[in-house]
Amino acid sequence: MVVHDLAKDATCFMEAMELEDWKSCAFETPFFADFGVLASNFSDSFQSKCDEILAKGRKPADPADFAQVKSKLAKGGPSQFLDVGKGLVSAADAAAIDKKARQAQAKIGAKTFVVAVRADEEVESYRPLYKELGMDGRDLLVVFNDAQRHLHTQALSKKIGNEILAATKTLFYSESRTAGVMQMLDEVVIRLNSKVP
Repeated sequence: MVVHDLAKDATCFMEAMELEDWKSCAFETPFFADFGVLASNFSDSFQSKCDEILAKGRKPADPADFAQVKSKLAKGGPSQFLDVGKGLVSAADAAAIDKKARQAQAKIGAKTFVVAVRADEEVESYRPLYKELGMDGRDLLVVFNDAQRHLHTQALSKKIGNEILAATKTLFYSESRTAGVMQMLDEVVIRLNSKVP
């Protein structure tokens, strides 16, 4: 008869602070051994499932959409809102975002471009616009759709950009895409004008 040390397994299980910690536990009892297997396989299986879902759900920017956005932004003024999201925002919301973008541009003294893209497009695939349009310094690019947001300005650190996205997350996802984007613009103006690195 094999005797397993249940107390030892339970102690290691309870002292683990993260899933990764279970990998180092030499579980002997069948019940706890399952947690060791879970810890060993979780990262790979979770990542592969996420990759699979993302691959099915979103695709890179349509080359025609990307070229259209780039052309319009290059030919337009220093502040623009473009909706290539096939009606992602109403005409009234588009006017409100455009007005807010113009106000932000006047306050930060730099290009301010806001683009709404289709829900099935990966907003990060519009990131190259920043460089291709010769944007730098305090210039601001915001790209969004129903499910994602991208914020890019070289004048703020990635940490500050992530704080802005976190601060506006609830408003954007739970209440109104338009209000969320407008709050993002306000937050960027505040951070840039208070010279937070």
